[in-house]
Amino acid sequence: MKATAFVHVADAIGTISPLIYGQFIEHLGRCIYGGLWVGEDSKIPNIRGFRRDVVEAVKAIRPGIVRYPGGNFASAYHWEDGVGPRAQRPRRWDPTWKCEESNQVGTDEFIDWCGMIAAQPYLCVNAGNGSAEEAARWVEYCNLAGSTSHAAMRRANGHDRPHGVRYWSIGNELYGDWQIGHMANGKECALRTRDFAHAMSCVDPSIELVGVGTRHDPQWNWDMIQGSGRWLKHLSVHCYIHLKQHTLADLLAAPEYFGQILGHVSGTISGARRAAKIAHPIRIALDEWNLWYHDVASDNDPGSHLGQNTSLKDALFTASVFNVFHRNCGILSMANYALTVNGLPLIYTHPDHDGMFCNPQYLAFQLYANRTGELCVRNHVECDGYASEATSFYGETCKASVPYLDLSTSYSPSTRTLYLHAVNRHETDAVECAFDLRGAMPTAGTAHVLAGDGPDARNDFTRPNAVRLVEQPLSGVGSSFTHRFPPLSATVIELH
Repeated sequence: MKATAFVHVADAIGTISPLIYGQFIEHLGRCIYGGLWVGEDSKIPNIRGFRRDVVEAVKAIRPGIVRYPGGNFASAYHWEDGVGPRAQRPRRWDPTWKCEESNQVGTDEFIDWCGMIAAQPYLCVNAGNGSAEEAARWVEYCNLAGSTSHAAMRRANGHDRPHGVRYWSIGNELYGDWQIGHMANGKECALRTRDFAHAMSCVDPSIELVGVGTRHDPQWNWDMIQGSGRWLKHLSVHCYIHLKQHTLADLLAAPEYFGQILGHVSGTISGARRAAKIAHPIRIALDEWNLWYHDVASDNDPGSHLGQNTSLKDALFTASVFNVFHRNCGILSMANYALTVNGLPLIYTHPDHDGMFCNPQYLAFQLYANRTGELCVRNHVECDGYASEATSFYGETCKASVPYLDLSTSYSPSTRTLYLHAVNRHETDAVECAFDLRGAMPTAGTAHVLAGDGPDARNDFTRPNAVRLVEQPLSGVGSSFTHRFPPLSATVIELH
């Protein structure tokens, strides 16, 4: 199959947030305990209680930001249970996931882990059965350097310097009747958000607050911005793709649904800001996203809630989602993949010993997060394509017309490096693409390729590298050159 791509290096769409490759961890199943945390006395190699192999694997995908402690868990979590000497922390019943919570991992441990992986912490406060005062105390504990009681508590717990947490979310999915403390409508949620925001900002005016939004209900989002937008820098949206009776082509077209969601939510935010005369921008925090196979989610690991093990086709889906993120860089402030370990995961840890493996979706993160420029630059692709229409488990229709070659392009002015991020969606045909680079004259290049033996190729404990990244030096690159993209592959071409 032939394709032509025109890349306009001097025509920047916008700046790509370094937080779009973020992660999300929750007290859920074996995500925290057994996934991240094994304790300092464990025989499994660890750094201050955290699995060394997982620390190294997460650090390698440069997450930028990590959301914690939930998720649904946050709506009944009281942060003061999780600080202080671990032997003295109370063991609580978790009404969200119907299990006991040991509180061995809490705020200080999470901040420590974020330091290990070089990521910013992002905390979600309890706006379910918690209070604005409790949330304000958490900000005080994390961010104040003075002699107030909760700053003193942090120092007594061994942390003299403030943690300096910049990003805070006020609640999680409060629109849902599954959520503890759920709200009847956006106006009611805006009132609660305003109370929390005022209390938290009075402690530290520099924090950036995230309000609860939704992809389903424009009226909710409108009312949230109207009622609490003056306090917010970001509006949260969650998106899981749960397709029913879909084809491979449907799955690989589904990332376009993310772009449609970002577009209509952004439009609602813009209109509500104008109506409320809010001058500062409010961007979208896609702080939970993934694909989700309902029929297999717990089959691979009975001890791991939502323990699906994904394959090459899911990695290609993930790479195309990143391309959508690039193209929507003007409205997307962060994105957080759910969940990093042992729950719809990137990383699987063995429940009985120190074995682990990373699935192909992890490799998509590794491919992109280490090879994205600061600027998204404009491109135009001429290529054959197809139309797709599939229905989700929730009745939503994912409908799109897409080219077989999905391309985003980014540029790093500081290193004068151009990145071509390409996904070949075709199951059997390679795509031979002729590139015309306007404003760049590279002399060297490397192709980093994610491919495997068919769409269902996957890694596991016995074959941890069945799907892997391959590096290919390129010759003959210049302002125009041709490259062949294998069928069902994701490639990042790095040009200098």
